[in-house]
Amino acid sequence: MKITGRFMTAALLWAAGMSIVMVTADAMSSDPLSIGRVLRSVASALGLAMFPAGVTVAPALLGQFRRWQPLLQVVAGAVAVSVIVLALSIAAPLIGDGTRGLAERVRAMGDPSESWETRNDAAWAFLSMLLAGPRALLLAAIGLQVGIWADFSVPRALRRPLYWVVGLGLIASGAVIWDTTYEVIVLHTEADASFAALYTLLLPLSVCAGLGLPTLAVFRDVPPFRT
Repeated sequence: MKITGRFMTAALLWAAGMSIVMVTADAMSSDPLSIGRVLRSVASALGLAMFPAGVTVAPALLGQFRRWQPLLQVVAGAVAVSVIVLALSIAAPLIGDGTRGLAERVRAMGDPSESWETRNDAAWAFLSMLLAGPRALLLAAIGLQVGIWADFSVPRALRRPLYWVVGLGLIASGAVIWDTTYEVIVLHTEADASFAALYTLLLPLSVCAGLGLPTLAVFRDVPPFRT
């Protein structure tokens, strides 16, 4: 389980650094900082840390394309961290993060006496929270595949800049999709818009799928070579 430990250690270290930045930025806002808001920031940071963690352990899989055990160990580590992300995301509204409590969100989602704005906002918050774990898993898979393909096709000197470009691109595009979906669909659909939360998975899912098929082909058929 050495690879599992490496993956989880990398995720926790990256999450620690990003949590400091995110909590500090949150503390500079006008609202008082609460434990729930800190947990929400830590959950977001840990989810984002899955990408560099995947990149970190990718070299351990190179040259072992016909052995599935190392890959399964990485998957085990990614699932474990994703469970932590989900647990933190659920704990934040339970403790109090400045938003609706968990029970209040569930009640508002199915209460016909509430306005459609309230129901959609509650559904968005609740389902986005539940999707935090799957989003983290997808980022881990993207990091792992980017790390593998960078070793195949990118000169060593350009790999680190590539990782930063992809990582920052995922963060920026994810933030744009999040804000746009909420502002355009959730706040302006006079009907059930709970499906909108799934849109936040489309970008990482499409990137992961685009990299996934050739990566599986590499594991199955192609002998390793490196640049």
